[in-house]
Amino acid sequence: MSIGLEKIASDLVPADRHMDGEPRRFRARLELWEDLLTLLVDPESAKVEDRAARRLVLSRLLER
Repeated sequence: MSIGLEKIASDLVPADRHMDGEPRRFRARLELWEDLLTLLVDPESAKVEDRAARRLVLSRLLER
């Protein structure tokens, strides 16, 4: 994950939402999106942990 994104997390969240106590959740969601983007570019990438679960999420999103 990109270094320092936790510092700007509040800028990435809508103004009507609070980030209090949510840095771990934010980081987990960001890591998920990074993994999904990696799978789009390189479906067999070894960089993605728990690839099967991530591919399932990606498949569901693409179906929508």
